Amino acid sequence: MALLHKVSPLLLESQSNRPSFVPKVVSIGPYHHGDDHLAAMEPLKKLASDRYGTEACKRVHDMAESVSKMYEIDPYLKMDRNKFKDMLFHDACFLVHFISCHRNLPDPLAPDHQVYMESGPSV
Repeated sequence: MALLHKVSPLLLESQSNRPSFVPKVVSIGPYHHGDDHLAAMEPLKKLASDRYGTEACKRVHDMAESVSKMYEIDPYLKMDRNKFKDMLFHDACFLVHFISCHRNLPDPLAPDHQVYMESGPSV
């Protein structure tokens, strides 16, 4: 199984490398979650996830245990399981919403989307 690795401290030692590896606007995943300079986007992630409902949330929460094993460093060292599940849900909804808006595509998780109405949330 592929792991989501943290950037080597050796690469971060050089100040010229640092901007390439530290998010500037939004954190996705546990490695930078809670960093002060990224806090402004957290309410927007929650706003995006409000659109998707409890069934989508449940599906993401159900995947959290297997997703947590994909990280090189155990995300539960930084946050408890419920916080990780919520972070995962908010981040996933934000990404789906961002991509659908950026690509001018219909949002597949939106309650008014035809696929959603026929089969329920697709997450």
